[in-house]
This record gives sequence, structure tokens and C-alpha cells, in this order.
Amino acid sequence: MQTASALFELATVSLACRDRDAFLKNFSARVGAELGARAVLVWTAVAEAEERQLTCCFCWSQPGEGVRPVVGAVANGLLSEICASPNPRRLVRGDFGPDDLSHLDDSARLHIQSALYTAIPGVNGAGGVIEVLNKRFGEFTPDDARFLEEAARLAGQALTNLAGIESERQSNLVALERLTSLYDLGRTFTSTLELQELLPVVARKIREILGAGACNLWLVVGAELQLAQRSGEDPTAEDDSRASLEEGPFADVTRQGVAKLIETPSEDDYLRERMEAAGGFEIATWMCAPLRKDDEVLGIIEVINRSDGAAFSEEDLFFLSSISEQAAVALHNAKLLESERKVHTLDALLKISQEITSTLDLDHVLTTVVNQAASIIPFDRCA
Repeated sequence: MQTASALFELATVSLACRDRDAFLKNFSARVGAELGARAVLVWTAVAEAEERQLTCCFCWSQPGEGVRPVVGAVANGLLSEICASPNPRRLVRGDFGPDDLSHLDDSARLHIQSALYTAIPGVNGAGGVIEVLNKRFGEFTPDDARFLEEAARLAGQALTNLAGIESERQSNLVALERLTSLYDLGRTFTSTLELQELLPVVARKIREILGAGACNLWLVVGAELQLAQRSGEDPTAEDDSRASLEEGPFADVTRQGVAKLIETPSEDDYLRERMEAAGGFEIATWMCAPLRKDDEVLGIIEVINRSDGAAFSEEDLFFLSSISEQAAVALHNAKLLESERKVHTLDALLKISQEITSTLDLDHVLTTVVNQAASIIPFDRCA
């Protein structure tokens, strides 16, 4: 009955705690008190390459005990054996081999008289090990082992739930950060209508916010794409490079108007040719999105490699698509302004032509040239 009550309290703690450290602190203290132990260590497992490494994520001990784990991860030894075993293990001083306690610091090893171990169940195999040291009176019993085994099951479920909560919290934070970034980008993109000033801002901001190695901005010119702006390191594309709208990944994006992620760029013919032409530069991860305003595709944004060496994800692709929508609006407005200026310039030239051909009065002709030129080119004085 007492054991059931203690397990119920542990279950209550596991449900009440919304923080991993708080749960481990309460869990270790309650297990230590229930088993009459002087120290409880919780080790969590992390898969590294082909081996499972254990790291002490919490250490509880009674005042004066001074039990401390070694710094760093443990890849083999007693803890690894426990982690791979489905059954708890009880040990006394004579059962320990010379290296069984190598995961504890030198001073702690000398004072270990009894120990109780069990694996923590995880989603994919054992998620860690619970180590209980030095029972205050006598040795650990089979009842103690059964209690610890049940407590480990509760701990495994609680740690899995807390990991899910933490993952969701981090996802929400990332989403919030990206929404904030989108708002800031919108303000940045609309801060200028000068096309030549806007292009480098768009490329640089997209590269920075996505943590990319390079960002290329291609604009549709006639029946092909022309590289209008580069930011970052990408030797596979040179200034004023051109790309076909008839085939390759760019053609797919501009024709369908949908962003694209290529997980293995080396298998794409167009990207492989670019890498070979650049002397073997590796495009490890690649994605691009259309600069689409209504039904018109103005160009594409190409993002190459991540600065941290990871691969772009579907979330990155969705974010790039959102950014490209705002960038497309800004570029569309800048192009409208540029077109209006061209119309204004042509109108002024037409007026000059009409005035020049309508009179033989030299003074009138010269006055017309100066006044009409002022409507196109701002100046203080003209002679």
C-alpha cells in the first residue's frame, strides 16, 4: 500500500510538472526518500552514430554525500549494460568491478556500498538509466527494485511528454520569430521604391533570415531568367548569368508558380552542371520560390546551402514562399515606378521634339530644351 501511494505521488508529480528540470528534481528526491537512499542520479540516453551515450541530466544527494558524475557522456561500462537490459540490477560493494563506477568522480567511488539500477523506457528503446546509491540501512531489496522499475516507467512517460511539450514550445517560438521577421521584412521591403536599391536588400535579408550560404535573385527578362542580384558565396552563378525558362528546376517553378525544394541537388542535371562548371563547389541543399504578383511571375528567389550545414526543410520552404510574396509586391511596385519614370521621360522628349520642330526662334528652342530637361533631370543650373 505504501509503495502504491508513493507511485501515485510520482504520477501526480509527473502530471503537474511542465518543466523537465523541475520534474527531475522532484522525482529524484521522492525516489531517494522512498528507497532510503543517499543519492539518485538520472542518466538520459542520446544516440550518437552507432552507439548510445548516457549523460547525467540530474543528480540528487543528501547533504554531505558529495556524489558527483563525471563530466561528459558515458558510452560504455556498467551504465550501458543496464541501459540495454530489461531488468533492474542490485549491487553491493563486492559486486563492483574496477571500472563499473568510472562514471562517478574519484572521491564518490570510494564511498559506494550499495546500488540499484534500472533502465528508463523510451519511445525507441531505453531512454536512460536511474542510478540509486547507498541505502541508509542495509541493502536494496527486491521490493525496492520493483518500485524503482515502476517509477522508471512513470519517468519515461513523463520525460517523453515533456520532450513533446518542449518541442511544441520551441516550434511556437520559431513560428513567432518568423512571423515577427515577416513583419519586419515587409517594412524593410516597402522602405524604398528604387529598384536598384531594393534588389540587394531583398537578397541580403532573405539570406540572413534563413541562415543560408547564398541567395540569388533572378528576374524574368523576355523569354529567360537573368541573375539580377547575388548575396553570399555561390561560385556556380556569375553576375548577369541567364537561365532557361523552358527546362530545369527554374522552369518548373516559374511555370507552376510553386516553391520547390531539392533534397539531393547532385541528382538534378541543371544543378550538377553548375557545380561542375564551378570547379566542384557543392550545393548540399537547395530551394527556390517564385516572385509572384497575382498571375504574373516576376522572377524567382534561389537559396543555396545552410550556414550550419543542415538541410533545408519543408518549414523553410514555406517560410521562403511567404517571404517571396512580400518581395514580389515590393518589386512590382518598384517596377511600376520605373515604368512611370520612363513614360514621363518619353513625354518630355516628345514635347522637346515638338517645340524644336514648331519654330525657328533659337531663343525659344533653347529655353524649351532647358525647361523640359529640368522635368527629367533635377539640377540647380543649366547652361
